[in-house]
Amino acid sequence: MTDTNFKEKLFQASAKSTSQSANRISSQKLAQLADDFDLDLYTAHNLALKYNIIPDRYLRNFNALSLEDQQALAKSKVLIVGAGGLGGYISETLARTGVGDLVLADGDVFEESNLNRQIFSTQETLGKSKVYAAKQCIQSINPFVKCHVIPEFLDESSLPPLLNKVDLVIDALGGITFRQVLLEYTLDSGLALISGSVAGWSGFAATITPGHKGPIEFWTGQEGQAAEIKLGCLAPIVSLIASIQCAEAINILTQKKANLVGKIFFIDLKTMTWEIFDLQDQN
Repeated sequence: MTDTNFKEKLFQASAKSTSQSANRISSQKLAQLADDFDLDLYTAHNLALKYNIIPDRYLRNFNALSLEDQQALAKSKVLIVGAGGLGGYISETLARTGVGDLVLADGDVFEESNLNRQIFSTQETLGKSKVYAAKQCIQSINPFVKCHVIPEFLDESSLPPLLNKVDLVIDALGGITFRQVLLEYTLDSGLALISGSVAGWSGFAATITPGHKGPIEFWTGQEGQAAEIKLGCLAPIVSLIASIQCAEAINILTQKKANLVGKIFFIDLKTMTWEIFDLQDQN
């Protein structure tokens, strides 16, 4: 069957949206059409959006996002380095929002101390790969999204080939060892890096692009250790910083202004205070 046939069947299966100047279609009908035309779900999903037919799962994205924004997200590919605390919330949020292709890299497995804050950490996933647990959950949330997993820690040899295939990189690492390498390689590739870090009740987020300073001094605690090792790591600040990172990612992928370029958004939930630091003013 041709693309024209699929388009015709899409419109027949869709209905007029009462809130948008476009048609809408349920996930069940879209999945059935994909099966009828021997298409993978990702392709059927992107074709529906191309023809201005909105999957019902995204109706509450509007009017915060436009149809053009949703189309742009569906065609985007994001590398998320780390699938634990920040990475778990980030990957789930981007999948729910409709980012079409996610690449998750993490060589770790879940342990019991992760249960306090990592969204894919459950009694059932203890001892299992973080990225595979994430993929299983993401596919149950939004099967129209591609989710590629790399069950290993990235290094100087495995990172560069990935950077040639993605539109954006998100730093969701839990330590400090690989962060500077990730920053340098990402910027050298001409991509933006959205970084986040948490410790105790506080955390920060920053967007780094070529030509702008990075937040390296905020990554370390005393004696060069990751601050979270000394101060702990709580679920409220993890989910909040991940949300800030996701908001920046959506801005970038939809060609909107990234608000944290050359800046650091810092927040302390214990005192309910926050501040934005301009890195360009730092000596």
